[in-house]
Order: sequence, then C-alpha cells, then structure tokens
Amino acid sequence: MTGRLPPLLARTAKKYMQGQVTADVSQMTENQHLLAAHCDAKGKMWSNLRLFRDGDGFAWIERRSVREPAAD
Repeated sequence: MTGRLPPLLARTAKKYMQGQVTADVSQMTENQHLLAAHCDAKGKMWSNLRLFRDGDGFAWIERRSVREPAAD
C-alpha cells in the first residue's frame, strides 16, 4: 500500500460515519478497528473497509479496485 489514507476529520465525523457504515462507530475506542460496509440509503453495499480512529476523526483502508471507477 502506498500513499496516505483518506482521513475524515471534523467535529461531526462520528455522526456522519454512524450514518454511512454498518459499524457502531459511537462505541469505537482509539485502539480498535472494525470491518464495516459502506452502503447507500437503500442498504446496497458499495464497498467494505477497515475503519479505525484517527485523532478526533476516522480513517479507513479499502481495496483500490473498489474505490476507483472501472474502465470501460
């Protein structure tokens, strides 16, 4: 893996992430990481990721092939 992880840093990060992933981020500790799914409003899974705390916010690891759009 190369490059920096995409952090989400904001006062509202916990509330935002709670509504975006299947993990209970309100109960996460600084030393914990969770496997989670990122879903749309209808519950369709867009990707799976490893979510962890990054200071006051969150960061995650996901497969590059899931993150980048497929070439036609």
